[in-house]
Amino acid sequence: MNSSIHKMLQHLIACLFVSFITISAQATGQEGDIITIEGTEWNLMGKPIDYDSVLYHRLLDILPKDRSYSTANWDGYKAYWSIRNDYLCLDRIEVEFYNAETRERRTANIPEADLQRVFGKYSKPQGIVASWFNRDIRATRGKLLYYVHDDYFRNLEYEQILTIKQGKITRRQSYHNKVVIEEGFDFNMVKGQEDIHRLFPLHTQYYPELAGSRRIVITISKVKLDAKGNLVDCSVSVSGKDGKIEGLAQEVKTLLKQTHPWKTLYINGEYVSTRYHESIKFPYNLKEKSVNSAK
Repeated sequence: MNSSIHKMLQHLIACLFVSFITISAQATGQEGDIITIEGTEWNLMGKPIDYDSVLYHRLLDILPKDRSYSTANWDGYKAYWSIRNDYLCLDRIEVEFYNAETRERRTANIPEADLQRVFGKYSKPQGIVASWFNRDIRATRGKLLYYVHDDYFRNLEYEQILTIKQGKITRRQSYHNKVVIEEGFDFNMVKGQEDIHRLFPLHTQYYPELAGSRRIVITISKVKLDAKGNLVDCSVSVSGKDGKIEGLAQEVKTLLKQTHPWKTLYINGEYVSTRYHESIKFPYNLKEKSVNSAK
């Protein structure tokens, strides 16, 4: 094989491998940082340093190359934070090492001098202030109530939503989350076409525009429930090959409202269903006879 072609193939394989690893990491539940609030440690659902690309890459440059990684902590570091005088302050950064021969693990803190090389411009009298950070972030602790194997899509029993502007905590909202109704309808119960047709016995034969079509797609989002597991409202669209079909969308919404009770969680002040954070899509296979006998 020509050497240039061989090198090209090696490069392509390497790129594909990196892409595969990146996708796998993004589809895994991620470990966040740790924050101490009024003397209690909470899990931080995110990593404030990662939101500034310059700081992020400067930090990676000073971290030990032989530190341990995992698909839940792909960068191999954990930052510890606290709130001082209403500011989010960086206390320390920890890395872990693993000895494959002895199977022993140990942790170490990044030296203060190295942290100053990266965060020196953010040093204030109260410490290193995350003044680059401008967004909401969740702090959680307690029993795990809801988990999705992707990013930070999970909810624990106790949560605080911290609103942060230039590193200053401008608002704190505290919630006690819980499962309200355990046994009820759950989108995860819908496994295949038989379940989809049982849940949505739609009158597709009344829509001539579906003649010759093999499939429509039902999209459901923004599901709102009440404390008794009733559907209060949701957004529904039904799409065919020629666009959206409002009549069928209304049928789907009516059928969902007739479904009772739903599995219901109380999350951060709202009654929600499972998979509340996403739009759920159901491919709905059409029966050939029904679409060809439109009335």
